[in-house]
Amino acid sequence: MKLFFYTEARFIKNSNNEYFNDDGSLNNFLWKRYLKSFSSITIVARVKYIADFTSSHQKLASTSNVSFIDLPYFIGPYQYLKNRKSIKKILNSIVKKDNVHLMRVPGAIGNLVSKILKKKAIPYGVEVVGDPIDVFSKGAINHPLRVLLKYLSYYNLKELVYASSAALYVTEYKLQSRYPVKNNVYTTSASNVILDDNSLRQQPKILTKKSSYELLSIGSLSQMYKAPDVVLRALKELIDGGFDVKLTWLGAGKFLNPMKDLATEIGVSKNVQFLGFVSDRDKIIQFFDKADIFILVSRTEGLPRAIIEAMGRGLPVIGSNVGGIPELVSSDMLVEKDNHKALSEKIFFCLKNLKKTNSVAKENLEKSKKYLEVNLNFKREEFYTKLITNTKNAN
Repeated sequence: MKLFFYTEARFIKNSNNEYFNDDGSLNNFLWKRYLKSFSSITIVARVKYIADFTSSHQKLASTSNVSFIDLPYFIGPYQYLKNRKSIKKILNSIVKKDNVHLMRVPGAIGNLVSKILKKKAIPYGVEVVGDPIDVFSKGAINHPLRVLLKYLSYYNLKELVYASSAALYVTEYKLQSRYPVKNNVYTTSASNVILDDNSLRQQPKILTKKSSYELLSIGSLSQMYKAPDVVLRALKELIDGGFDVKLTWLGAGKFLNPMKDLATEIGVSKNVQFLGFVSDRDKIIQFFDKADIFILVSRTEGLPRAIIEAMGRGLPVIGSNVGGIPELVSSDMLVEKDNHKALSEKIFFCLKNLKKTNSVAKENLEKSKKYLEVNLNFKREEFYTKLITNTKNAN
């Protein structure tokens, strides 16, 4: 059967009818996962046209058996409201009973298409990959309607998931407890992150006492979700405490230069390198292998790829107590969000208690094996089979 896939992700289309994903996460590699179960995929998403646009192969999202339906390109609630009528018209025209409909949520597009599907009594599936309560939390986003948007998005997602015919969550329990389905509706959990054998180290990295230590964090700087300001201030505490600690940050966005300015302002710029977006997987693995500790103290998260990949390289990981991070990171390596002093104290603890830190790294490597492709494929294929069965039974 054909799959219609609805996503909040944004794409760019060029004059050669090539589509590229903004952040590279929804690309040709990802579509292979679905094409094992479906004859074709139609991606329904926001698309911006730039005639001469080109980018790396990792961001290419168009390939055989994958087509696109271009929705008006909008950013933010105001632009969405301006385009809502035309988006709804397009969605109404493409929703058919003989196709499987799957939406990645939360998001405005998912909310809108779910209402159309419910009205037409067409079953749909959901991939729940985030939580609006975290996304619109204080400090994660700066918007005058933040509180209103948080609760509106929360109730919309709750209603959308509850009405679905099958649900896949990226967490094992966090999102399920907040956004449940009806009784007897099929659910499963499977991370969006898939590791291959080449991603895993054979042995965890052993941290030893030395004169200088390397910290690594990875995350987009398009918003302040990943809390780079918190990491910089924790770094300042460590340096003032006499530690020679250096931070590498991989990720780009509009807050890149402000974070460079902050590093200069608080006097840590010599200990920080912001390297922007890095798409080459081999280079990213090299950064993991160079690091001593991986840090991700996000203000909001689903189940973060970067933490799983860091675990797969046998690194100790410090994370914030939000979203799906506690499902990955051991409780004694968690810190409260927006608390740079707690983060600096946790890093200090890791550097002073190497036996404990190395034990955590070993545990992380073992945990990461559950995200190997062979261990996740069965769950996903069972979910897709359920979607196909639900669609056939409804016709």
